[in-house]
Amino acid sequence: NFDLIPLHLLIEEVVEKMNIKYNNNNITIFTSLDSCFVECNEVLVNSLFLNIIDNSLKYSSTERENIVEISLLENEENIVFVIQHIAYKPRNFK
Repeated sequence: NFDLIPLHLLIEEVVEKMNIKYNNNNITIFTSLDSCFVECNEVLVNSLFLNIIDNSLKYSSTERENIVEISLLENEENIVFVIQHIAYKPRNFK
C-alpha cells in the first residue's frame, strides 16, 4: 500500500529527532532539501532514513566538531539523497 508523501518533510522530521537525540555530541546538521514527493510505504521509508541518518551520527567523535550536510535533489529522472559528514578538531582543541 503506497501513499504519495513529501519526502523532504519526512527527512526534516528525522533530522529534528536526530538533533534531539545527539544534542550534546558536537554535531551540527545542515539540510538542503528539494521539495520531492514519492509514492511509497511511509513507515518503511521513514525507518530507512532514520537508520541511515542515525548511523551517520552515532559513530561521530565527541572530541571533534562534526558537521553533517544532508541534501535531497530531484531532477527529471532521479531523486538523489546525499549525506556528507565532516569531523575536525577546533582550533582551540588541546
